[in-house]
Amino acid sequence: VNCAPYVPGGRHQELADAVCATMGKNSMAVLLANHGVLVGGSSLEEAFVASRVLEKAAFMQLQAGSAIVPIPEELVAEERSRYLYKYGKE
Repeated sequence: VNCAPYVPGGRHQELADAVCATMGKNSMAVLLANHGVLVGGSSLEEAFVASRVLEKAAFMQLQAGSAIVPIPEELVAEERSRYLYKYGKE
């Protein structure tokens, strides 16, 4: 999850632009520096699932500390698609 630069409160359009630029087209979440996290999806259900996945991943990273090894970039899109569209439906 990428982190958007800090934008002071009240600068709504600037914050929205920073979020869009940071999130890109293939991400469903972005960290807002000094604010929190923003998660989206093509439906409310997809956004909810993405928020749960992000929360669980953050918890696991905190528990693992520096021992965690990130998933290689080439597998991220594949895993994301599998989780969103196939997991629990096969």
